Amino acid sequence: PVMLLAVKRRLEASGWAVVATVSARDALARVMGDEAFDLVIVDSVMPEMSGFEFCASIRASRGPESVPVIILVESGRPDEIEQSFKVGANDYIARPASGLELAARVKTHVDLASSIRRELEQAAKMAELDKYRTLAMLSAGVAHEINTPNNAVLRNVPMLKEIWSTLEVVIDRINREEGGFTVRGFGYEDLKREIPDM
Repeated sequence: PVMLLAVKRRLEASGWAVVATVSARDALARVMGDEAFDLVIVDSVMPEMSGFEFCASIRASRGPESVPVIILVESGRPDEIEQSFKVGANDYIARPASGLELAARVKTHVDLASSIRRELEQAAKMAELDKYRTLAMLSAGVAHEINTPNNAVLRNVPMLKEIWSTLEVVIDRINREEGGFTVRGFGYEDLKREIPDM
């Protein structure tokens, strides 16, 4: 608790808003909850769970880009430094942490995380724009495929109407002269009724 209070005061003196708790389980619940944190600083040795377990729990459920984690380790303990990076910590600071080093590392990691978030948001926006661009190209292609046969039909319909008006006279004459006949299964009455509708 004494070290926690010292770190809290050093960070607040640098202008950071700090939420501090002695309980590792409470801290983990808050980080995993809906609250947004720019950075988590955790001690390697805590009651309830180690800082390494704490960091591993965050990384297991939220992934490496969720929130930067700095672990405070015992000075001169390379095994703790190595363990910090193995569990997914972004950095470590040897205890006792000086105010300048602590403030500088916090600022660096918060700025870096903010930059990464902006890049990910920009990439998501670009992916969304690419989807719309692809959809627009696909729509234009489909419209072209539909319009091409439609244009042919629209060009040919007036010509077919003229041809029918000429053929209708011939069909009337053949029907008067020869009586019942069929053309491709259409009788005289069918031709007179169906062809103009078509």
